[in-house]
Amino acid sequence: MVITFFNVKKNQGKLLAEIEAYFHKCYRDTPELLKQNHFTELDGEHGQINERHYRLLPITNWFDETAKFVGCQAVVEVTRMREMKNKSSHETSYYITSLASDVEGIARYIRKHWTIENSQHWALDVTFNLVPRHKSYDRLID
Repeated sequence: MVITFFNVKKNQGKLLAEIEAYFHKCYRDTPELLKQNHFTELDGEHGQINERHYRLLPITNWFDETAKFVGCQAVVEVTRMREMKNKSSHETSYYITSLASDVEGIARYIRKHWTIENSQHWALDVTFNLVPRHKSYDRLID
């Protein structure tokens, strides 16, 4: 079985707007559906606390733009909150997937996606010398 998973970004304006509107409609009209398909992660390290909420909704005939993604069966909203010292941040992102249920499993896929993406950014930063080096590193290579 091939699993399809797409992060819906701003350059997919119509699809993103539809998904945002659908979640807004469900928060207003059927919040119990969101509670049934909800998973929360809470972790912390290095003085920061991370809280992530994953919500899954089935794709219905309410959508127009999802038809372009053959085999996709659900949309996912991920809300991330991070607290570190006196700072906090909040972001929401959306995904479209061929997985119809198992919001906890979907959360694992999303976390793996971000692990891979972050490691690629780190490799590029190091390769192009965009990360400040520590003084002890400079002594090692001298």
